[in-house]
Amino acid sequence: MGFRETELEGAELELDLESPEFAGVRIDFYNFIRIVEPDQHGGLPLNDFGSWFEIRKAGVYLKMPDDRVLSSLTKLERTFLMQHPRGTPDEPVLAFPFTLKELKTFLDWAINVGHEVPINEDELLEVIETQKAQPTLDTSSSAIAPNQSDASLGEYYRKQNRDFAEKNQERHEARDVEHQRWRDTADEIQRLRQRPASLRELAVLVKERLNLPDSKNTIRKRLGKQSSGNG
Repeated sequence: MGFRETELEGAELELDLESPEFAGVRIDFYNFIRIVEPDQHGGLPLNDFGSWFEIRKAGVYLKMPDDRVLSSLTKLERTFLMQHPRGTPDEPVLAFPFTLKELKTFLDWAINVGHEVPINEDELLEVIETQKAQPTLDTSSSAIAPNQSDASLGEYYRKQNRDFAEKNQERHEARDVEHQRWRDTADEIQRLRQRPASLRELAVLVKERLNLPDSKNTIRKRLGKQSSGNG
């Protein structure tokens, strides 16, 4: 059985993974399986994640076929299959635990070579919020004076967590408003067409109409959530 190269879409997140407010967040195996999208049966896609990946305790690896299939591939097919961000197919493409900057580097590479990485952005935000809610003493912070009482330290961390939660709420609300604008535009486009546009066509039309910087893939996914909700 030969290997057939297919057109695949990457994963683009609306979160700024390089934001300083996310510094210190690290994703291990158990947190990672919280943020991956389930397979078609609702299970964890450990052995078939995205396109040609598998998830192990040490990280995300390229999924290699067995020796019989591998020997039947052409050189071009093997080259495509063994693409690795560091040129070492036996090592993880993304090792656990990783920082959000390392996640961004991996996603950028995956998009560039044509891999699909199905990650749930809302779940990722929850993982980030959970980690940021844990008090970690920053001895370099000028906000904490020497010999502060337990009560004042507790108030400092509570304020820190409140500020982070408020920023996340503002981010969610801003995204909701923007996504509603996309949906309203999609509805208007469909009303003016004699033949309804497919979801993929609609994403292209919305992107062009609103001059959006977001990828067609991101727009299509958001419009698809609306369709699922209405269906």
